[in-house]
Amino acid sequence: MRRTHVEPFEVEQANTVANLKEGSFGVTSVEDVAKLRFPIRVIDSNENIELSFGRTLSPNHSDDITAALFDGQLVSLLKNRGDKAHPIAVFLS
Repeated sequence: MRRTHVEPFEVEQANTVANLKEGSFGVTSVEDVAKLRFPIRVIDSNENIELSFGRTLSPNHSDDITAALFDGQLVSLLKNRGDKAHPIAVFLS
């Protein structure tokens, strides 16, 4: 299989097989990936609690899938449906 598209990442960011074998490689955090790939919505503690129960929030500013961050951590991916932002994935720590 050959990759033809790995947006928004550059080949220069990839780890080499040699680095993997040596154990000397960096890891990109899920938060950094989310910031590169999705619009960001910073949520407050009440919204964080609501999402932990899978509840909806007020709509996002964008109709695109949006990453919800609380205290710098990725909490959920949200998608507007109707007049609410629905969690399509929730990441509990």
